[in-house]
Amino acid sequence: MFSVEVFVGAIIGSVFVSAYLTCLVAYIVFGRRRYKKLADGAAEREKGRHTDQPNRAPASQAQRNSFLDNYVPQPADDQTVKDRILILFDQVALHVENYYSPGPSFSSTRSPSSPSTQSAKLLSLYDSPCLPASAIPLVCDLKTRSSVIKQCLIRTVLSGIIPGLSSPSLPGRASFLPLGYTSYQQRLGTAANSAIDQALFQWRMLTAFVQRELSTTEKQSFVDSRNKHIANTIGIFNAAFGSYANPQYTDSERTGHLTRLIRAATDLEIFLFCQPCGFEFSWQESSAGQTVILPAVVKISDEHGCRLETDQIMVDAVTVDL
Repeated sequence: MFSVEVFVGAIIGSVFVSAYLTCLVAYIVFGRRRYKKLADGAAEREKGRHTDQPNRAPASQAQRNSFLDNYVPQPADDQTVKDRILILFDQVALHVENYYSPGPSFSSTRSPSSPSTQSAKLLSLYDSPCLPASAIPLVCDLKTRSSVIKQCLIRTVLSGIIPGLSSPSLPGRASFLPLGYTSYQQRLGTAANSAIDQALFQWRMLTAFVQRELSTTEKQSFVDSRNKHIANTIGIFNAAFGSYANPQYTDSERTGHLTRLIRAATDLEIFLFCQPCGFEFSWQESSAGQTVILPAVVKISDEHGCRLETDQIMVDAVTVDL
């Protein structure tokens, strides 16, 4: 028979063994959990290094935007933009109605049935896909004369103020804009390309800023060049349409008003060019029997230079029956 001491010692020994085994199991279990937690954390950090990589672009973009903010002005509200454009178009219409519209005395004394050979040669230069026929017979017809001269005049003005204009050249095609603006490429009707759009936006904002910071001498050089191109353009326009001018006004009065009109058009385009939002003139296709006299003006990008999903019409095109 075992003694009591031996029995008690056996019990105590088994307790210690059980405790040891329990601790060992706990160590293994909790150790595995801790290892799994550490391993999962490492995996998450490793995943984060990959998934965070693309997210660095917005931070970089934010840095670029922060830099560009120093050169980008506050955008004008849409109504201001629309009003300035409509003022120009109204000035073009009024110029033709005042200085070319046929009155009673005009129709009886200054309404040639056909232009001179020299005038016809110059008038043919104003032919346009926007007109249903050659400019010559349309100008000779009293019913269509005013509308056709408006169309020819606005095309002449816009050809000198639209940067990168790719339409056929008109007489006096030289740009009225500062030299830096003339290399800007219009994107109207092209497929969206965010990289190119952003590059053009930043280039346009920086170009406008540099132009504003030019010296007085450099700015005067631009004004002299602009005035020379305006005078050349008006000289050709007057030579082409002079036979149909309203005799109530002198040539100098007509020329002076047109000079001021083109200068106002140049100021408008410089204003639009400096805007963060992008705007472009659009000669929309005419429906059957209709001819576009004044183009539409559309907003194509927002104040961050991003292309709008749908162009926003600021000013509707004006069409007439010819």
